[in-house]
Amino acid sequence: MIKNKLKRIIVRTAVAAVLLMSMPCNLMTAWASNAKIAFSDPSASVGAEVTVTMKVTSTSGDALDRANIMLSYDPAALEFISGTNASGGAGSISVKPSSDGGDGKEMVCTLKFKPLKAGATKIAVQTQEIYDRDEQLATLDKQGESTVTVSAQEGASADAALKSLKVSPGSLDPAFSPAVEEYTVQVGTDVTRIAVSAESSGANATVTVDGDSDLRWVKIRLRAE
Repeated sequence: MIKNKLKRIIVRTAVAAVLLMSMPCNLMTAWASNAKIAFSDPSASVGAEVTVTMKVTSTSGDALDRANIMLSYDPAALEFISGTNASGGAGSISVKPSSDGGDGKEMVCTLKFKPLKAGATKIAVQTQEIYDRDEQLATLDKQGESTVTVSAQEGASADAALKSLKVSPGSLDPAFSPAVEEYTVQVGTDVTRIAVSAESSGANATVTVDGDSDLRWVKIRLRAE
C-alpha cells in the first residue's frame, strides 16, 4: 500500500511539471507600447500670442502614463510664454505630459509663444522618453514637428532698409548704401557728441539710434512694424 501511494504522488507531480512547461511564453512577457508625437501648425502675426498643441498618442492601443520630452525652437523668432507641464526658455522647453487618468491613449499639452519676427519657424523634438502604465519605455513610431507661420503686423512695412544716414560732424566710411550695415566715422579729439540722422525706406518702419557717451560705437536699429 505504501508503494502505491508513492507512485501516485510521483505521477501527479510529473503531470503538473509538464503542464507548466507547455504554457505559452507570451503569457509571461510584458510587451512595450508604441506611440507617436504630433503637433499643430498654427499661424499668427508678430506680437500676437500663438498656441501650439502637442499630442502624444498610443498607436498600439495600450495606455500611456507619462513622458519626458525636450523641445527646441528659435528664440530669435519665438518667445516662450507658458505651457501645460512645461518650463524653459532661450530655445529649449522641457515638457512632461501625463495621462491624468482616463484610458491613457492620448496626452495633450498646449504651448504658448509670442512671435517676434515674420517668417516660418519650427519647434522640434530633441529628446523623448514615453512610458506606458506598465512602466515600459514605449517605441516611437512617428516624431513630428510644428511649423509656426508668422506674418507681419497689419499695416507694417515690408521694407526694413535705410533710405538715408547722415552724421555731423564727420563723414561715413564707406559712403552710405542701403546694403551696408557697418560704418566708421572719424572725428577730432575735441568732439564729445555727434548727431546721427537716419531715415527708413518704409513709412511704417521704426528707427532707433543707440550709443555710448564716449563715442566708441553707435548702433542703428531698424524694425519693420
